[in-house]
Amino acid sequence: MEVLVFCSDTVQVLGGILHAVEQVVPRHCIEVYRTLRSYSSRLSEACNGQLSIAVIFASGKGEVGEIIDLRELLADRCTILILSEVDSRVIAKAHTLRPRFMTYADKDLRDLTLVLGKILSAQQKKRRQDNEALCGTAG
Repeated sequence: MEVLVFCSDTVQVLGGILHAVEQVVPRHCIEVYRTLRSYSSRLSEACNGQLSIAVIFASGKGEVGEIIDLRELLADRCTILILSEVDSRVIAKAHTLRPRFMTYADKDLRDLTLVLGKILSAQQKKRRQDNEALCGTAG
């Protein structure tokens, strides 16, 4: 499992996101990127069959547009989007990324923790079922 976090905003915003993610994801599975260039480079690497979650903080309308340019690199990843503002045009553009979950930076990020927990739980259940099917056992 890997969780790829992008946040070009302040250390305070990044700290809040990391706190929410670290509640359910071990620190060694989290990678943080502060520029879209480095994030894009990392996204271009294959997932190698493992669960890959992209947690993206978009600090404004311009950054949402730049992130949308990465949508092909996000296609095989579960995407969670955190927007800095509630603006209907930005929200409409952001939906083209087909995020699994979208929230806002000014909201309580506990929902981010809950969603990540559910994604991980579903992945573990699927992996158990796949193993049982390979071994010919029922659980």
